[in-house]
Amino acid sequence: TKHPRYSYLVLALMSLFQTCSSASTFPETLELAKRTKQAASNILSTINPFGFLNIYTRGSRALAGMTTIQTFQLLLDGKNMSDITEIWKRNHLGWSVEQSRNFIVLYGTLVVASSAIFGEKLLKTMTNRQYTSLTNWLNTLAFSMRGTTKTWLFLLATLPMLPGVNGASTKALASRCTSLAKAEGFGMGEFSAWSNNLRSLASAIQPVLIGNYYAWCIRKGVFPGSVYWLLAISGAIIPEIMLRFMSDAEIEDKAVDKSHAAKAS
Repeated sequence: TKHPRYSYLVLALMSLFQTCSSASTFPETLELAKRTKQAASNILSTINPFGFLNIYTRGSRALAGMTTIQTFQLLLDGKNMSDITEIWKRNHLGWSVEQSRNFIVLYGTLVVASSAIFGEKLLKTMTNRQYTSLTNWLNTLAFSMRGTTKTWLFLLATLPMLPGVNGASTKALASRCTSLAKAEGFGMGEFSAWSNNLRSLASAIQPVLIGNYYAWCIRKGVFPGSVYWLLAISGAIIPEIMLRFMSDAEIEDKAVDKSHAAKAS
């Protein structure tokens, strides 16, 4: 009915509301006495886009390995695939805007329900390795099925990805990484910022690679659905292979190395 630009206006207003809400609701947790003044060099280092390299130079093999695994898993985050998914629904499934809208609503509802019903149960009953492997293989199955022109098969492919999609496959290792980083002397805000910095960089590269691969398939007459196979490889199979090269002592919560704690103290 109205011009599509009004959708962006609504999003901008929602962002403004969230900013004001966060600024007025969340208190500062760092006590005034513990705050320190930062030198200009330190301030510049905090905004260094390659600050995440500290994880690899200062952290242990286990911390670096798990951070890398999670970075690859998050390539399957929804924001990294939204463009190619919308192209697929329009050009290969022949969906209308209304059909796409209905699918997004249904999909979002299923993701929330899956997280509430299965997420915590799986994390509590499985080891970090079991949970990560299970969600990796489910994502592999789902994305292997998704490159289809059949609507029923595209919809069916949604089910196996629910436990691990949108970064849910990282949950077990993320918890382990946090405890290990603390034991190795990283500040929690520091480690979180560097980890997110690395993932943001990967997320900026992923849509470009996927989009160009899809365009290449169209030009060369290669099966375009293979773009989802590429997603399965990059976001599930590669991290699973990397996981196989890590020991249980490195990735399981109960195996926090006492030497790391001693080093931090």
